[in-house]
Amino acid sequence: MPQEINFLSKQKEIAQSRATADKKSLVYLIVISVITAIAYASVLAVDGYYQVQANQIKQDIAATKQKIEAASDAQEDYLAFYEKAQMLSNILSLREGGVETLKQTYDHFQSADVAIVSSIYDYDAREVELRIECNSLFSLEELLTKAQDPEFRQLYPNVTLTGLTRSNNGTFQLKMILEI
Repeated sequence: MPQEINFLSKQKEIAQSRATADKKSLVYLIVISVITAIAYASVLAVDGYYQVQANQIKQDIAATKQKIEAASDAQEDYLAFYEKAQMLSNILSLREGGVETLKQTYDHFQSADVAIVSSIYDYDAREVELRIECNSLFSLEELLTKAQDPEFRQLYPNVTLTGLTRSNNGTFQLKMILEI
């Protein structure tokens, strides 16, 4: 029987084994490429998500800055108003002392023959200037006695009486300065 000699059979086996190895390599390469593409797409998606989040945060920061700036303007207005109110309160409290002084003085000196003609309150100097008119010498004497009264002097230790005049109709006028 004749025997066949095939020199290519070994080559065929080597080629088939190389083809099989190439197919396996190609499958591995495709799998690795797909995994790499999925990983790259995932990284891009995550990056896009974080970009959207970062833009949202930037918008929130800008909106918050605007609110803070608007609130700071309102706060400045409020502080200016508060300072003005404090100043007015201080002025009114100073004047309140003068009003109380005037009321006490009117109550202390007022009678049928004594009239307080005018009053000027100088809250900077903390003085009350009164123009007083007395109908007679007796009412003037009573006024001077009341001005020297210890209870009155306790309230107003510095009382200055000046400018005593007598008019043609017999009334007396004088100026009284009380330091508060």
